[in-house]
Amino acid sequence: MPSQYSQGGGQSPAINIAVMGETGSGKSSFIKRVTGRRDVNVGHGINRGTYRIQPYEVTLKSPENGRSYRVRLIDCPGFDDISVPDRQTVDDILLWLRDMYGENRKLHGIIYTINIDRPRVTGFAMRNIAVFRELVGNDFYPNVVLGTTFWDRLSNELEGTEREQELKSTPGFWGQLAARGSQIRRIGNQGRQAESSTTSRHRPSASDLSVVYEIVRNFRPQWVAAQEEMAYGFSPSQTSASREFDEWEHYWKAVRRMEEDHDRARRESERRVSDNQTQLNEELRRRKDMSTRLRPQDIEFATDEKRRRKLHADVLDLKRQLSAVREASEVRTNAELERARELRKEKQQILAAKKSEEAATLVKSRCKQFRQAVPAEVRCQSSDCRKRHAIRFKVEDYYRKSQDETAANAELTTTITVSKQGQGVGNPATLPWHALRLQTGAMK
Repeated sequence: MPSQYSQGGGQSPAINIAVMGETGSGKSSFIKRVTGRRDVNVGHGINRGTYRIQPYEVTLKSPENGRSYRVRLIDCPGFDDISVPDRQTVDDILLWLRDMYGENRKLHGIIYTINIDRPRVTGFAMRNIAVFRELVGNDFYPNVVLGTTFWDRLSNELEGTEREQELKSTPGFWGQLAARGSQIRRIGNQGRQAESSTTSRHRPSASDLSVVYEIVRNFRPQWVAAQEEMAYGFSPSQTSASREFDEWEHYWKAVRRMEEDHDRARRESERRVSDNQTQLNEELRRRKDMSTRLRPQDIEFATDEKRRRKLHADVLDLKRQLSAVREASEVRTNAELERARELRKEKQQILAAKKSEEAATLVKSRCKQFRQAVPAEVRCQSSDCRKRHAIRFKVEDYYRKSQDETAANAELTTTITVSKQGQGVGNPATLPWHALRLQTGAMK
């Protein structure tokens, strides 16, 4: 066991670090090396209630200042697990984040791993990182470490460096996170020689500990965007991360539907081409037989040649139709993608309008309460009258909101005019709501 860490122990608050990523990207292996635990299930989760989240604690001693830190590495379920639907994985993570919020435990950082040995960025990888961005939110980006793993599986480091650059340069992937403060680090053993060492697979590498120490020293705990949304009253299925996942699912269904339509059209075109080719071959064979038997009859030969050319033209026309079908399918795919983006924008606008409408409704409700609180008439203070006169009033509502105020703190003022036989009596008075209630009570 390395001297720089020991399992458990310590009374100081734990440094909470979540480890996320796709299945098989090295999450559990990283935790196993750092904690020295043999009970970390690589590639599998441990059920906790309805979701599969497992924390592992370890006390690390910093080589820089000698201080000991209690670190909790949280193994989260991976995406693209063939045994568990990705929808359930998203729900599991959201439920766990909701419980973390209820326990008032913030995350200090998140390590998102990806296998550098994989050849290219797939569509599912794009979906996973898009859901992850919505899950954590822009403010949490500086607390994210993007870790590349399995460098020891590469034949040469240059190959991995090129793939690392692809991750940063691919639109919508790591570049957006890195531009807003996320750090990109290499995790695990480096080089082919590390692969032959059995001991190195079970001990933390310098890069493993460097990532953890970086989070311990410099990252400050905070809530991720999904926790703030659920604290505001959203259910897990209403969070931005869940809605982003649903939009990708709708997109994939539309793509699969268009691919099926395209395949049907392609098969039909190929069948027609094959039928025409068969007819053409049959016609050529017939023409050849006729040519052998009726060579002197030039007129019939010319007729056959004309028919062959016509069939050949039909084949070319069908090929052009097949090409047109392919182009039309691509146009429909692009249109569906554009429509999906427009629908998402419309949803965001509707949500903003709903919030504004709720604030306006609250102000109107307060105004209605005020009108009900004002008496219908007051007794005249004139010594020669002492009669009760009706109150005519005009309500002017003001809504003021600062950083620490809500619509419930809105201040209402009113202008009161007491009328006598249709004529105004006295000067109008503008008073805050609470003062007006006291005054009208005294006037009774």
